Amino acid sequence: MNQIKAQYLHHQGKMVDYTGLRTGPLWGELEARISDLRQVDPANWPEQPQRSFWINLYNVLVLHAVMVRGHPGTHPLRQLAFFLRKNWLIGGYRWSLDDIEHGILRGNQRNPFLPLPPLGPRDPRRRHSLPLDARVHFALNCGAKSCPPIGVYSAEHLEEQLNLAAASYLRSEVEFRGQTLKLPRLLKWYQADFGGQNGVAGLLAQHLGYNVTEVSQMRWVYGPYDWRINAL
Repeated sequence: MNQIKAQYLHHQGKMVDYTGLRTGPLWGELEARISDLRQVDPANWPEQPQRSFWINLYNVLVLHAVMVRGHPGTHPLRQLAFFLRKNWLIGGYRWSLDDIEHGILRGNQRNPFLPLPPLGPRDPRRRHSLPLDARVHFALNCGAKSCPPIGVYSAEHLEEQLNLAAASYLRSEVEFRGQTLKLPRLLKWYQADFGGQNGVAGLLAQHLGYNVTEVSQMRWVYGPYDWRINAL
């Protein structure tokens, strides 16, 4: 991930040189590393190494999926297929991007566009599910222009890195216009993860320095989500 970031990520991780990565010398190594994941079982690691591993893995697998299958664009059914297809063998089990994001990193909560959690009651992969840390929403990049930037996360510094990711994303995406507060749609889709509207108000106060009561009394509107590919 550090090599990919140095060579193929631009504009603070917001844009990706997919062509350069797909045709460059790192592609073969990336494919080999992904193949090696079948031997990896992170379920017995401490919590923060697991969380940083799955965040980094999700981001790199999105890059891999875009280059292998193509970007789904703005079509809802193609988007669902992109995230639901179980393409990767990790620790002996097949995983999709949806499984990793919602099944592991969100504590096996349902995708807001789907009726059920990804990991059923008897699914052996549930042992990988982690307690929800809502800040992961500011670290995961789904290959779209409206996604947070791609970073590289480490277990040792994960707490600080997630706080920085949250602050950076909110500073770039939140707009105060008089008594109107324009928010990214990500905060609407996952409002419950942050503790409801009061939790989101507290988040904005924490990272943007606004008064919780003042923020709560404003008119909230949500901007559109730009699903176009984040390619150079």
